[in-house]
Amino acid sequence: MGHVQGWVSAGAVLAAALVARDAGAVVQSACLVGKNKCISRRAEALLGCEEKAHKPGKPSDPNTGGCVDKAVRNFNGGDRPEKACFEKLEDKKQADCITFDDTAGAEALVDACIAKLVEAIDPAPATQSKCAAGKITCVTKKLKGLLSCYRKAQTPNKPVDAEKCITQVKEQFDGGISTPARGCFAKLESKAKSDCQEPLGNSAELEDLVDDCVDVLIVFLEGSE
Repeated sequence: MGHVQGWVSAGAVLAAALVARDAGAVVQSACLVGKNKCISRRAEALLGCEEKAHKPGKPSDPNTGGCVDKAVRNFNGGDRPEKACFEKLEDKKQADCITFDDTAGAEALVDACIAKLVEAIDPAPATQSKCAAGKITCVTKKLKGLLSCYRKAQTPNKPVDAEKCITQVKEQFDGGISTPARGCFAKLESKAKSDCQEPLGNSAELEDLVDDCVDVLIVFLEGSE
């Protein structure tokens, strides 16, 4: 992980894509929905490895038991690239894919996303705490939720307005304007025996990072660079 340069280069094309989206241009295809699922599963798996590694008393290496290796192999096919998640979608008969041979690019972006999220939650040197593990679970749920919202909009012949879905995911993460104490981070930090460490009160920062991550991934999948 740590392909931060990939994140930055993808971010350079984000503004143009968002302008297109604001203008009502929504890309829909079954292949796009499938690729969205692929990156969501990779991100969830890698964050799961990090979550385990942050639990007190557990091995601190995210790749313990081959956890990271398995997530990578499930996405890119390992020594059988024809089994890669994207490749199988592109090889389908009558596939409606709008991009091709972009497995490596997607990998770099997802990995950079994970690195940024984990570093913001637990800046190096890494420490173990129930709170850090819990916060990683929080951002995992939001990332999965937002990508799911976009999949609904990407599904052919389905309504394209995902605003309600996105709002619900946001409120589940931050508690909403009226009940911020119910936010995922806030509940962890307010526990009587909380082992949360600095940085504290950074729910908004992580929320922005997840949003940026999802935007960059969607832009990439739509081939808007």
